[in-house]
Amino acid sequence: MRIHWIAGMCLLLFFGPYGCAKPPPVDRQLGMFTVASTQNVTGLKTKPTGKIRYAVKGQSCIEVDPSSLEYLSGPRENRIQRAMDEAIANGHDQGFKGDVLINVRVREKTMMVPPPKNRIGGSTRRMECIIVSGELVELE
Repeated sequence: MRIHWIAGMCLLLFFGPYGCAKPPPVDRQLGMFTVASTQNVTGLKTKPTGKIRYAVKGQSCIEVDPSSLEYLSGPRENRIQRAMDEAIANGHDQGFKGDVLINVRVREKTMMVPPPKNRIGGSTRRMECIIVSGELVELE
């Protein structure tokens, strides 16, 4: 009887804080837009200049606990807007003009980030990211 009790306590201590199963990763589409922008845009009734379109991408991530999915760090609010702003800024950094994204895809994706190679005993980090991709265009 005592051995069963000790074995049960050992199992509870081993599996209790971590559980047997980890939450599944996420990779799903959250939206599609014909035209989208988080910038102040004027002249939306005009057509894009020429047929030049630049593919851009941006993301906004939060770190969560790999076992419990408890929030750890990162911006929690306006994550789609943050990702869209980063996509537009990335286009500007590459020398592209424009303030409107067309053919926009919004995805939610789990990324497992391994610890840095120079860090001993580090654990894999779970990042829950909103990823926005589309084509940056300039209006007339």
